[in-house]
Amino acid sequence: KPMSEMLSWLAIAIEEFGLGCFNVKTLLAWVKADVANANAAVRNSTCKVLGVMHKFLGPPLGDMLKADVKPATMTTIEAEFQKNPKDPNFVPTRFSRADAGKKAAGDAGKGGDAAPASPSGGGGGFDVDDLMPRTDISDAIGSRSIIANLGSANWKERLEAMEAVEGLITSVGGRIQPNLGDLVPALKGRFADSNKNLVIKALGLLGKLAKAMGKPIDRAARPLLGPALKNLSDNKANVRAAVSEMLTDWVSVTTAEGAVVEVMD
Repeated sequence: KPMSEMLSWLAIAIEEFGLGCFNVKTLLAWVKADVANANAAVRNSTCKVLGVMHKFLGPPLGDMLKADVKPATMTTIEAEFQKNPKDPNFVPTRFSRADAGKKAAGDAGKGGDAAPASPSGGGGGFDVDDLMPRTDISDAIGSRSIIANLGSANWKERLEAMEAVEGLITSVGGRIQPNLGDLVPALKGRFADSNKNLVIKALGLLGKLAKAMGKPIDRAARPLLGPALKNLSDNKANVRAAVSEMLTDWVSVTTAEGAVVEVMD
């Protein structure tokens, strides 16, 4: 019970002070451990803490958890995420002494006008990439026969290669560096694969790469965008739908400019 109550207090504290006041790396390690606690009350309280953290970190938090959390528990956590959508304009209602001093100094420097609070909430904020660093998967891609299998005459091996890349993305919490090694030229041909199910798989993989990499996808994987978009004219509705889903993922992390240019070309 004391642990459950401590976690409940923590959720309230994050809600009031913001997440920037805390050592977020330590906090994340703590709640990842307690979400598997044998005590149901502790698990429930931990899920509520994660829900409040989601308000500041957004979807990347879920990606960091999925590899280590049981599916049933993840369902409970995602329900808390839905209650606490990311709020980039959060303003804390309470301040630590250190932050109160900074705020007072800022107000004085502006002639008494209130200084806007950091969107990340207290403690000077934080960089999400510092909290949840991106992993370089290029070596893993090159060492697992993925590149060779993407060009295999056996459709099952081509499928397995794409699934292997998806597995790598999942294993690093859905956050990768913009270094794909030889994956880009190897994957390019799969958007014109004779097996339409593999075309759909390739489109889904490109969307996953975009979400995992973020804005640098526009530079790192732009050569894939044109071949992928050619499938907008495919006569199969499920292929066209897969292109639309991929585009949604792409523009969610970067601008639509690249897609517009490729369509016009």
